Amino acid sequence: MATMSLVDVLSQCANIDTSVARRVIVEGRVKVDDRVVDDPAARLPNEHGLPS
Repeated sequence: MATMSLVDVLSQCANIDTSVARRVIVEGRVKVDDRVVDDPAARLPNEHGLPS
């Protein structure tokens, strides 16, 4: 069984790019629609457009 990094796991589970996952983990924030989101309760929409 291959070992996956936290970045890989988050990017697959949340269906987001690994660069976004890395920023979330390393910086604790991510830029969404030109706004910096650092609220832990903030959610990125999933593939169905429903909140995670």
